[in-house]
Amino acid sequence: MTREKYFKDLKKRIDEVFLDFNKSGKEKKIELEEIKEILLNENVRDEYYEDLKKYIEIKLEAIGVL
Repeated sequence: MTREKYFKDLKKRIDEVFLDFNKSGKEKKIELEEIKEILLNENVRDEYYEDLKKYIEIKLEAIGVL
């Protein structure tokens, strides 16, 4: 799997969590934080990492947990 595909898949997962109406803001926060940890643990420091990190923060702000 290419890095670009890997990050596209993570972004898709972020969107799925964000748009899941059956989950509370707290549940979404937990899942988004888990995805953020994946990024930190993968030790990837490139343009994809920064874009996804910012994207997660925007989603967390949108559900009112940041």
